[in-house]
Amino acid sequence: MRKLALLAALSVFAASPVWASTITWTFTSTPGNLGPTATFTSGGVSITATGYSMAGAANTTALYAKIGSTPDEVGLGLASLPDEEIGGTAFIQFNVSKLMPGFSAPMVTVGSLQTGENFEICGSKAAGSMGACSSPFMATTDAIASATFPNWGSYSYYSIFSPKGNSLIDSITASTVSAIPEPASLALFGFGLLAAGAFFRKRLIREE
Repeated sequence: MRKLALLAALSVFAASPVWASTITWTFTSTPGNLGPTATFTSGGVSITATGYSMAGAANTTALYAKIGSTPDEVGLGLASLPDEEIGGTAFIQFNVSKLMPGFSAPMVTVGSLQTGENFEICGSKAAGSMGACSSPFMATTDAIASATFPNWGSYSYYSIFSPKGNSLIDSITASTVSAIPEPASLALFGFGLLAAGAFFRKRLIREE
C-alpha cells in the first residue's frame, strides 16, 4: 500500500504545471493601416501602441503593419512616412503598464536597418512625451537589431524612433518575474490532484 501511495504522490508531482516564462508580441497579424492606436495581445497580456508624427499627445498618426519582401522588412511602422517605416521626428510609443511588476525589462527587435542607421528607446510617464532617451543603437550591418528597454519600472510608456534612417518594430519579448501557469498545465495538475485524492479516499474507506 505504501508503494501505491508513493506512486500516487509521484503522479501529482509529474502533473505539476509547467510555468510560461516568456511572451512575444508581434505586430503583423493584420497587415495594413491600423489607425493611430492598436492593442496587441499575447499570452493573455496586452500592450498598446500609438503612432506619433512628433512629440505631443495631439500629434497622433496611423500605425502600419508592414510585410515586405524580406524578413527584415516586416514589422510595425507608420502609414504616413516613406515606405511605411519609422523615421525623423516620428515615433511609436507603447503603453507597457500592464507588464509591471510581473515582467522583467522587455527586449524590442527592430528591423529594416541599413548600415549606419540607428534607433533609440525613450521612457516617459506621459502619453505622447518621449521623455528620457537611450544612446542610439547603431546598425553596423544590414540587419535586425535588439535592445532592452532602459530603466525598466520607472516609466509606463516607451517609444522607439529612428533619428537616422528608417526602421520597423519587429517584436517585443518579455520574461515573467513570477511564474504564470498555462491553462493546459493547470488542467493537468488538477487531474493529478483528483486522481491522488480518489486513491487516498478509497484507501481510507477500506481501512474503516
